[in-house]
This record gives sequence, C-alpha cells and structure tokens, in this order.
Amino acid sequence: MNKPVYLIFSFLIAGSVLTAQQKNIDTLLRNAEKAQLSYRFKEAVSLYKQVYDASADSTIQKKVLSEITHCENGSALLEYGVKPEVIGSTTLSFRDFFLYYQGMADSSWCIVPQNLSKVSANVSPRSVVYLRNGDSEIIYSAKNRDGRWKLFSIKQIDGNRWSAPKALNNEVNSPGDEIFPYLSKDGRELYFSSNGHFGIGGFDLYVSIRDEKSGEWGTPQNLGFPFSSPKNDYLFVNSDDGSFTFLASDRSISNPDSVSIYALARDITPVKRSFTDYSEIISTASLSLDKIDTSAGEGSKQPLTSENSDEYSAMVLKIRNLQNQIDGFIKTIASNRSLYESLTNEADKKLLESKIAENELKLISLQSELRGASAELQKLEMAFLEKGMLVPRVTSSQSNGDGAKKTTAYNPARNSLGRFPDLILEKPYLPFNYTFRTEPVSVVAPFDSIPGGIVFTAQLFLSSDKADVKRFKGLLPIFEDITPTGKYLYFCGAFSTYESALEAIAKIKKSGFPGAIVSAFNNRKSTPLKSARTLAAQRDKNLGFRVILEEYADTGLPQPLIDLIRSNSEKDIAKTVKDGRTIYFIGTFSKREDAEKLLGILQNAGTTGASVEGFSLQQ
Repeated sequence: MNKPVYLIFSFLIAGSVLTAQQKNIDTLLRNAEKAQLSYRFKEAVSLYKQVYDASADSTIQKKVLSEITHCENGSALLEYGVKPEVIGSTTLSFRDFFLYYQGMADSSWCIVPQNLSKVSANVSPRSVVYLRNGDSEIIYSAKNRDGRWKLFSIKQIDGNRWSAPKALNNEVNSPGDEIFPYLSKDGRELYFSSNGHFGIGGFDLYVSIRDEKSGEWGTPQNLGFPFSSPKNDYLFVNSDDGSFTFLASDRSISNPDSVSIYALARDITPVKRSFTDYSEIISTASLSLDKIDTSAGEGSKQPLTSENSDEYSAMVLKIRNLQNQIDGFIKTIASNRSLYESLTNEADKKLLESKIAENELKLISLQSELRGASAELQKLEMAFLEKGMLVPRVTSSQSNGDGAKKTTAYNPARNSLGRFPDLILEKPYLPFNYTFRTEPVSVVAPFDSIPGGIVFTAQLFLSSDKADVKRFKGLLPIFEDITPTGKYLYFCGAFSTYESALEAIAKIKKSGFPGAIVSAFNNRKSTPLKSARTLAAQRDKNLGFRVILEEYADTGLPQPLIDLIRSNSEKDIAKTVKDGRTIYFIGTFSKREDAEKLLGILQNAGTTGASVEGFSLQQ
C-alpha cells in the first residue's frame, strides 16, 4: 500500500470514528434532555456525565455542567414540593396571556414604555407591569446595556414626578435574565421569572421578600415543585380578589408563540413534602385539572391520624379566614382613604378619619393574630414531618362556614390593556468619568471638574481661540482652563501619580500632541512637579488603596467583569455606600501602583467609571 492511499484510508477511518462518536454524544444528549424534562433527574445526571466524558467540545461541556446543576437542583426541590388544587387551564398567545388572569382589575396591566424598558412593544417577551391605584413604586423589567433583562424600580416623589430608574440589588438581579415581575398588594413580596438563579432549567419562578427595616430585597427563593419546571415558567400572581393563584408555562406545549395559563386555588399555607412516587410527580407537574385524592400514593409517607388531621385542618381554615378578613380591611381602608380625598366637609372628614383609624387598629390586631396562628401551624407541620407523616391538603372546598372561601370557577376572559401613566422622571446621577481613554468623540469639561488634592495631568496646548472638539481626536477626559489673558489652556487626564501621567503622555504624543507635558495641581492650583511628587509620596505613606467602580452602582457588576477581577487579583470585591449611593470597590491594596495596575487591566478591557481611591489606614 503506497503512502498516499494509506493516508486517505487513515483519514476515512478517523472520520468514521469521529462521526460515530458524535452520533453517540448526540444520542446521549437527547436522552439526557428527555430524562430531565420528565423529572428523572438522577438518570439525566448520569447521562450528562457520559456526554461530558465523551465530548472534547468545551461549549458542550459547559452546557452539560449547567444542566447537571439544574438536575441536582430539581432533585432537591422534589424534597419540598406541594400539591396545589388546580381549578383550570387554557392555552393562549404568549403576547398577551397576562390579560386573561381572572380576578384582576380591568385595564391594570400595562406595557412598560420604551424609554424605561429600552425595547419596543413588539419585542418578545413584552415588558408588562400590573398597576394599582395609589402605587408609589413600580418595579418593571428592562434591558441593560449588556442586553440582559433586569428588574428596575422607580418611586413616586410627588404627583407625577418619579425617581430615576434604579436596578434592584444583586440578590435579585442575577447574571441571567429577570422578567415578568409582580409586586404583592402590600409591597412586601416580589414575584418574578429568572433563568439566572438556583433553578431546574429555563425560566423558573421566584419570590423575594423585602426587609422591613432596610427596605432591601432579600435572596430570591425558588417557588419550587410544581410551580417551577424544567421548561419556562412565567408571571406568578395571586389575584387581587383572593380567588386564584396564576402562573403561565410552556411545560405542556411546543409552540413557542403560545403559553398555558394555570389557575390554582390560592393557598396561603401550602404544605411542603417529599415527592418520591414517579407517577405522582408527573401528574402533579402537569398541573392538570384536579381529581381530589387525599391518598398518600405508593412510596409516600403514612397519613396523619384523624385527630392530628382535624387539628391541622382547623388551623389552616382559621388562617384562611384571618387572611380573608385582613384582605377585606385592606380594601375598606383603601376605599375610605380615596373617599377622604374627595370630601370637602370637615365634619365628614373627621368622622371618616375615626373610621379609618378604627379599621387600622383592627387590621393590626388581625395581622398579629395571623402571625401567631401561622407560627402554630409551622410547629404542627414540623412535628408531622419529624414523625414521617404526610400532611393532607386542605382545599378551598373544605370550608367550615366561618368565612373560608369556596372554590371559584376559572372563566378566562380578556381584560383590557391599560395605559402606562405619563411620568416625569428625575435624571439619574452620573459620576464624572476620569478614566483616561479614547472614544469616537471627545467631550470638553470645565477646569473645575478636575478632582481636588494632588493631581497630575497632561498639558496639551495653549490657544487664542476655543478649540473644536475634533482637535482632541477622541481623547478623554479633556479639561479647559481660561488664563488671565483670556487664552484657552487644555489638559488631558487626571492621574494620582506622576508615573501614571508619564505613561499616558507617551500615548498622547503618539495621538498627535508632540508638545504634551506633565503638569501638577494641588486643589486645582498649579504646583511645581517636584513639590507635587513629594506631597503625593507623603499622602500615600499611611494610606490603603482600592479600585472604585462607580458606574455599576445601579446595575450591579456583570459576571464577565467579576471573572476578570478574580483572574487578576485576590483582593475582595465589596460594596459600600458613598454620598447616598451604593458603589463597588476592590481592595485593600497596600501600594497605589498595585491598585493602578488592576485599574489599567480593567480599563484596557473596556471598563469605564473606575478609579483608584486612597484612604487613611488609621481610621
């Protein structure tokens, strides 16, 4: 066999082996995905691991590791699932499914305008928000500069004046996407969909609780099985009339333009338990119309004794009754407050004030009673679970006549789309960007924009006339000073050390400014270089240093930036409040040059709004 034929034969053999191997990987992937979508999570993990071992493609391996995590999360969530009472379901267009949530006020669902959402109304998914009369805060989803959907908040200042949009904290906003937020009536619970938190695949459903003292949103909790599925789940809502819990999902359909709405009986005290029987897992996950069955099912825990079951059911119904009373008082108080605003007779207003105050006292008492009853219910649940007992569902139809609501039929009817109100938004605070950089267009700032203290800068040129911005060839930041003789003096950059200014001078000269020289200022007053360098050395003697990232105060640090920092520094990433704003910093560095080295790496990667800050170590 001559060499060329041998080589051809060798390539054919290699090609056939690779093709067969790829087919095997594809088959394993399909089987793993099928097992995952069918809630056979342990089987899916085993198959995904085989794919990982067989594939040399880093992209496939990365996806496989992600899906293994989803499957492990799915197994964990099956340990603490619930079995909701399903009232009905329907399949609708993904574009406007939210308008079919029953028990919600008409014309209250609104499309978030483009100046807030940063996308047109035709983009899918649409950015929608449910607005109630008197809302003083609106939480909505919008695309950030990286093209990710994030949750933002605006708050009413007075009338139609509202604050500038502010991204929710990084507890809520993940490296992925957050869409379809829904704020509870009391403003304490925020429900939303995300593909970036602890989940089991696709978009899962989450709730975050607002801390009453700090006002910050807490770590989101996955709503768990069966509300979250391996496919996409959207817009978890408890209807305003208290009849339903809604969610939308594509778990049972393949048409990407459609979604199914599931209407569930609202349960304010869902009982969580382990799901081990596969047939029960599948039937529960399908959210098909309920056939009430209180049997434990094969492989599940033993039922409660009648005595314990009766005590538990009575407590659940008591809590539901308390919640219904609380909802009624909240509605009455809100209605009376609206009426109060329209009254002109002082005697009528005083009488109504008394009624509002009386109802508020009753509301506080009921809320206190509800907290106590909920704590008792939790103790019962823990006692049952410790004994390996199954807690039976107490459905809406088990009303004892004391006010617990009976099941309401789900009759999907389209609500009207509302109109987002005309708002005047405050301008967001934008910190001055002192990063030395080149952009398509230069911007000239007044000389008093130079920071205080010892600053080194590059003096560019002196001109009798005001210079055109094109002359600066995209260099930033540019500062303009007017001399006592009326001439214009231009500078570029604001550096904390002489060495960093020298490094910038070399780049500036190559940009067409051969006469550029280093100048120094002390609180914006010209200072000899020698004196400035001495003062800078004294300034840094007892200082620690950190890299400040101001531009991400409202959006949070994107994951690629975090990865870049981690790969170049072992220093901590933290956040603090400065002048009323949350900022991120990296440090502490003992040497300014170490901090500036990291700063340079970040700037070269395109990070803007970063700077080095020194602070006294004696504080």
